[in-house]
Amino acid sequence: MSGFQLALDYIDAGSEEEILQHRERALDAIKKLEKALGLIQRVEPGLPSNSISVEPDVEQRPQQLSEKILTRIDKNLASIVSYARKSPETAVAPAPQKREDPRIIDAQIYYGARKKTTSMMFRTALAIRSISMEFARFQHYRRGYSRVARQVNRLSAKADQTQEATISDFIKENHIADHRTFERMITSGTKMLVLEGLFGSCGISSLLWKVPSWSKLSYPELPVLLELLLQIPEYDKVRTTAEDLTGWYEQCQDVYDQNIYAQRATFLYNKLPLCRPKDVIQPVSYPLIGTDSFGGHMRDSDMVVSMASACPESSLKHTGMCSFAFHVHIVR
Repeated sequence: MSGFQLALDYIDAGSEEEILQHRERALDAIKKLEKALGLIQRVEPGLPSNSISVEPDVEQRPQQLSEKILTRIDKNLASIVSYARKSPETAVAPAPQKREDPRIIDAQIYYGARKKTTSMMFRTALAIRSISMEFARFQHYRRGYSRVARQVNRLSAKADQTQEATISDFIKENHIADHRTFERMITSGTKMLVLEGLFGSCGISSLLWKVPSWSKLSYPELPVLLELLLQIPEYDKVRTTAEDLTGWYEQCQDVYDQNIYAQRATFLYNKLPLCRPKDVIQPVSYPLIGTDSFGGHMRDSDMVVSMASACPESSLKHTGMCSFAFHVHIVR
């Protein structure tokens, strides 16, 4: 049997997850087959132009875009609350078994899928948040500060320009194969953690996973979104839901991280030479970031989130958080 026949048999027996994980190469192969067979070429290779659904009028002034995002959250609120009735163990669902960091695979499957299921969206949000928190700890361990902390204290429109060196180091140290997906996750996840820091908890993320187009907001536009959320009565229900779901979302993140730990250890074991001692196969655990590194607004247990609160002090439900006036200096 020829190698080509073996390849066709393997594709025929492959799962949908495997196809989605290798979307780019699959599209390249489809294009080549269509050309060879004289068929009309219906697809182009490469990543989808935008895996995250974005409205055509996304290039609007900041307040209009923030209003649209909050309106979409409000429309999805019943669906979000319904999903939050699941236990964290059920909501998170099992991870796929592949030879790559399982968080990367969750994102690969999501980005490659045309039909994005609710559980797929939720797992990917947790994957992005998990790997971004780990990357922030890695940055702090290597540089003495993280981009998340810098952005919370002083928003800059040039947010990702200082991350390149540490991104390449993290990729190498953690044996990540899909660099593009990882960088895409960090771009979105860093912004997510900054927004959590400005809001005061991960409650805001407990809603935004359902409306992924929020990430099209620039860093200077994040305060606009929060100002509308905190001050406009129309979004009171959105704000209170974010507060109510904070604990549940934290539990889901814990369950997700616990579930993938063993899989990451297996993945790293398969990547490392057999001569390496067994004690190196555990995923790298970077030191937790101390309070002083985040301007006094963060506890060790909070990792890189809950650094400060943009909510009025009377509305805070989470003990130990510091409130501050809602003024953010933006660097142009």
